[in-house]
Amino acid sequence: MTTRLARRQRDRRYLILRPDKAAIEFSHGRRDWRLPLVDLSVAGLSFTVDEEVPGLKEGLKLENVVVRITECEMRGDLLIRRATSQADWTTHYGAIFYPAEEADMLKLNGVLAGIEALHAR
Repeated sequence: MTTRLARRQRDRRYLILRPDKAAIEFSHGRRDWRLPLVDLSVAGLSFTVDEEVPGLKEGLKLENVVVRITECEMRGDLLIRRATSQADWTTHYGAIFYPAEEADMLKLNGVLAGIEALHAR
């Protein structure tokens, strides 16, 4: 099965209004990370880190990532595309999410459809 790679400029991004209910989880640098999501789209996601994560930089591929939004869990890989330092000393990361299986892609599409329905109200 081939997966269409979305283009960030064309695909709508949805701001996560309840960051306490949406997170990305991964292992990196001998540590497990759980970070709040900032936004989400079919093309990828973004998250913010409030401390230095050694080696987390543009071009890094993270494997076995879990994206959690409320009770929905999606697994896959992540490719860091952008790292931007903020004025408040945090770093904002933008990444492409590659769902592990078709079921994960279907979950992502379902989550996005639900978010879009909420925004349409």
